Amino acid sequence: MQRMVLLLKRSPEQEAALEEFMARQLDPKSPDFHHWLEPADFGRIYGPSEADVAAVTNWLQNQDFTVDKVSNGRVFIEFSGTAAPSVTLSAKSLTFASTAKGTLSAVQTVTLTNAGTSTLYLTGITLTGTGASSFIELNTCAPTLAPATSCAIYVGFDPTTTGALTASLNITDNGSASPQMVALTGTGH
Repeated sequence: MQRMVLLLKRSPEQEAALEEFMARQLDPKSPDFHHWLEPADFGRIYGPSEADVAAVTNWLQNQDFTVDKVSNGRVFIEFSGTAAPSVTLSAKSLTFASTAKGTLSAVQTVTLTNAGTSTLYLTGITLTGTGASSFIELNTCAPTLAPATSCAIYVGFDPTTTGALTASLNITDNGSASPQMVALTGTGH
């Protein structure tokens, strides 16, 4: 995306002080009557702090955006670039048929797709939850996934005990909705 503009909001205290100053600028009896500020002075007095602007610009850069300009008044940041990767999963949950303890069920597949326009960096694919030891995960996912590409996550159910078992398949990455989770359920007998 080209030329996006982020408006930084003043604190309530700064907003009140600005309104008071503007009223004094319009009052012929005030020493501030028609006393105009340079943009840099305006930013220093009524804009976000330099530390806040630096935090926002650093965050934008960490999201692979390019900061093109910060206004003299420090209230607008102009930036460009591509949005963060967007992960889609072929399933939100997997349910396994009743399976004998110590026997591997039929394997099910979850397809992970980078539907965004920038590289997806995978930092973890894990099984968690009280029944996690009864599920098995293997995948074809590399540490990075280019835009519009996919990888497969294979999940099997190998119950270590009898009864209803649940777990979660967790995927952590640099996508905007990380972590993604797939609910896993199965019954051991």
